[in-house]
Amino acid sequence: MIRTARTLTITEPMKPKAKILSRRLESRLLLVILLEYLLQPSKMKGAAMKEVIMPTGHVKFFDPVKGFGFVQSDEGTEAFLHVTNLPDGMTDIKPGSRIEYSVVDSKRGAQVLTLRVLEVPESLEKKQRAATRMKNEDLVILVEGLIAALDNIRPGIEHGRLPEGASADKLARLLRTLADQLKS
Repeated sequence: MIRTARTLTITEPMKPKAKILSRRLESRLLLVILLEYLLQPSKMKGAAMKEVIMPTGHVKFFDPVKGFGFVQSDEGTEAFLHVTNLPDGMTDIKPGSRIEYSVVDSKRGAQVLTLRVLEVPESLEKKQRAATRMKNEDLVILVEGLIAALDNIRPGIEHGRLPEGASADKLARLLRTLADQLKS
């Protein structure tokens, strides 16, 4: 449906400035009507209505200090990634992160235009901690041994004597081991 502008009849003669403003208003009104008509979904071209398939891949390299990196698609093609093309609030992305992105060809080659993170890889440190984690039965033995060691030093602490030397080192090692196991 095309809208048309109504014409207004003015009985008084218009001042020159008012005529200029009236022409500007009329041209803006016509522009708005034209844009509304052109942007109607039924009038859009068929190519714009087709579903766009975005390539998936992973981050090959990203340097947050320099603000750029590269992504590699599942097919093996590479594209440049600038920090400004990361999703809002992100300033860094881990290498290996699974992503979905759109690419634009620039003078210097393929460049990522938009990016959506699908999956962030588990950190290497977390994997190593999980691999070195004790079995629950061994953890119970460690806790029982620590309780016994703390019970042994309690009377000395009540009299103002802290453990020293080898016994202090052994107790500290047990406490650190338990803390590491609980953290992993």
